[in-house]
Amino acid sequence: MTRGTVAFFVPLTLLFLTGCTEETSEGNKLTVKFAFWVPLAVILGGLAAGVIGFFLKRVNSKYGWTLLIVGPVAALVAGPGMFNDHLIVDDDHFELQTGFWFSPKVHNVKFADIVEIEIKDEQNGRNRSTSMFCKSKNGTVDKVPVGDLMKQGAMDRIIERAQKQGFQKRG
Repeated sequence: MTRGTVAFFVPLTLLFLTGCTEETSEGNKLTVKFAFWVPLAVILGGLAAGVIGFFLKRVNSKYGWTLLIVGPVAALVAGPGMFNDHLIVDDDHFELQTGFWFSPKVHNVKFADIVEIEIKDEQNGRNRSTSMFCKSKNGTVDKVPVGDLMKQGAMDRIIERAQKQGFQKRG
């Protein structure tokens, strides 16, 4: 193994070992965000894919053009939005913001308004996802995606704090 290879893989391995999310607590307020390096890696990886695609298109046109187009699009569309993604949980509510930087999706659910939370695994072709359906007293249902920010233990805290308000949990 060369020094260059070690110099590349050791820092990369250390980044992955630090975890993908950061949690901060201030009193009863928990905030979960992606670690700074995650969206940065998406942006840099997308740009690198574009450069690789530029050179690869001469050898393999199909894969080269795919990387040349998809890489920069991921860098410009998906990466920057991850800097703004966050989950906030306190005694009264939770707020989840995800999505693209130009069109974020915000879920703001007050525990006092919830009568039921149902957690469902959904299969859509090859894709599998988990969602939390929060039914409010007025009958509306907010479908909240359970992504990486919620899977890191924050969903248990949401359920625990909502149960203190007296709702039913299903699923």
